[in-house]
Amino acid sequence: MLVPAEKSTDRTVAIAEEYRERYPDRVRVIEGTSGSKAGDLNLAWEHIDTPYVLLLDADETVDAAFVARGLDVLEDSPSVGIVQGRKVERYPYDSGLARFVSVERRHSTWMDHPFMHDVFGASHFAGSAALLRYEVPLAVDGWSDETLTEDIDLTLRLYLDTSWRVRYVPGMVARTLNPKSVLTLVRQRRRWARGWVSALATHGVDILRNGRRLGWIRSVGLIWLLFTAVNAPLYTVFPALVVGWLLGLAPTVPFWLVVSLAIIVIPARVIAFGYAALRDPEIPVRARPLSIAELLVHTSLWIPMTWFIQLHALYLQLSGAPKIWEGTEKAVRQPSETTSSIVTRDGHARPK
Repeated sequence: MLVPAEKSTDRTVAIAEEYRERYPDRVRVIEGTSGSKAGDLNLAWEHIDTPYVLLLDADETVDAAFVARGLDVLEDSPSVGIVQGRKVERYPYDSGLARFVSVERRHSTWMDHPFMHDVFGASHFAGSAALLRYEVPLAVDGWSDETLTEDIDLTLRLYLDTSWRVRYVPGMVARTLNPKSVLTLVRQRRRWARGWVSALATHGVDILRNGRRLGWIRSVGLIWLLFTAVNAPLYTVFPALVVGWLLGLAPTVPFWLVVSLAIIVIPARVIAFGYAALRDPEIPVRARPLSIAELLVHTSLWIPMTWFIQLHALYLQLSGAPKIWEGTEKAVRQPSETTSSIVTRDGHARPK
């Protein structure tokens, strides 16, 4: 077991050291000094001596079935380099913020990601909650610390420069914590959006140029996947134009087209989010009138929320603002469950 730890205020490093002293042949502790997750992963990778690696963020926990299923895929499918599990909130109903975040996360991990994997063959590495072959990151010179989202950047370089593939297995469930506050959530999603916008600008043309080698379906899927970082206008601009018409501010788009698209787009998003919440096998829905009403409100609120985050991310990217990697502070309810780790198959561990 490898436990990377840095800037911890809850004795993570000290506790890891205690375990290292108790199990010197099984636990290694390496303090991350790079200032980014990508840099610390590259440092940690130098100390791994096993063929397979389980990568977890500090707030994630998995059971033995997660590892067993991932290893089965890697051993049965030589072309698969990363097996990505599904991230699910550990406490989805703890607070209003937790319920708000859970609405979007359920749709993303239970509907969007499987759809991209099954239909387009364009699954992506989500940064953690995954099993990797040791040699996979080395095939593209490791993680890049010049991007805000090292996971999607690694995914695209694997597709473009190697024959390794990413498989998404929603039955492999990792329990995770929610952001601590609304501001923390906005910062997290802003970093994600900006990182994906940057990835689209950096790799978009190459993905299209390699359409024949990748397969045109996969290429289109990857472009669409990246485009989701800036797709808010699809479900915000048209409703905004409707409001403009009602206020007498005539847009150039015909009114009938604006209304038609608005009628289609907004209910479609509400229906999709609602369906994911009602059918998610991992998080049972609270089928009470107030809970359903709250679900609809949260679904609708994600529309302006996404619009604000994406527009801000686009502004930062186009203005050339410095790229600053920020960790996400989580709402920790049980500190004993927040150990950070990279776990290798033989049981060795190391810190960041």
